[in-house]
Amino acid sequence: MKGATHVYAIIRIDKFIDDYKNAVTVKEVVLSLEDAEKEVERLNRINSDKDCLYFWQTTRLISNI
Repeated sequence: MKGATHVYAIIRIDKFIDDYKNAVTVKEVVLSLEDAEKEVERLNRINSDKDCLYFWQTTRLISNI
């Protein structure tokens, strides 16, 4: 592994789905914490009437080059 960059995955949990393996979606990955926080806030606001929850999680982008 030559290098790793910290990135931020935006994740959705569909609370109405019983099988947890099918209830989790990685919506997108962004490069900055600020972008992740803003997008999570926006998605939770516009989807407040749906039975889902958005949050961000730090992860790594691995470069093998």
